[in-house]
Amino acid sequence: MPNTSAQHLFTQRTTGHFPLTPVACVLLETQKSKKLHSALLYLDPILGVPLNPRTLEPATKAEEAIVHLPSRVKVAALVPTTASGMLSTLGGEAEAEAANHVRPLCVVLENLSVMLLPPTLSTINPRILLPAHGLYIFALNTEPATVSGYRVMTVNRNVTAATTNLTAQLLWHMHLSSEDYPQRILQAAVHPPSGESPSLSIT
Repeated sequence: MPNTSAQHLFTQRTTGHFPLTPVACVLLETQKSKKLHSALLYLDPILGVPLNPRTLEPATKAEEAIVHLPSRVKVAALVPTTASGMLSTLGGEAEAEAANHVRPLCVVLENLSVMLLPPTLSTINPRILLPAHGLYIFALNTEPATVSGYRVMTVNRNVTAATTNLTAQLLWHMHLSSEDYPQRILQAAVHPPSGESPSLSIT
């Protein structure tokens, strides 16, 4: 990617959980077969060491630190709750320890399918990782200016992570621009809730 391209950095585990390794990931775009695909690069933000996203341990090869996604990402956001090492997993105690205190990254793809990353969380039922009412997120299109709201939820009631799928449901869509008065979004910020719900300001 050119140096002028924008990337997004997500901190999924901080240094406050020593001796567990801090975890961060960078959302990138790569080109495969003339099509753009998104990818995540995992690293230790303190040492700059690439991490294997399946174990969250230092990667033996740089390629191991990259998660290639099947398409471009529509929106990505951190889940407000962290995974706990006390959670039961399909993989056992080692996998549970690796996931301890990791904030899942919710990735919504172009077809509205959803992934919770890093892959070390794949052994945990996503119904445990998401809020009980689902996760509400929004996506911005800078030009023309539009805002869309989605609800991330499970699509079945199976109890195992291997058979539970996630999807994003479009709840609302708002046009902030018109042919007569074209608008472009320059900046957006979410404000913590002072009452019953958070607010969004757009410039």
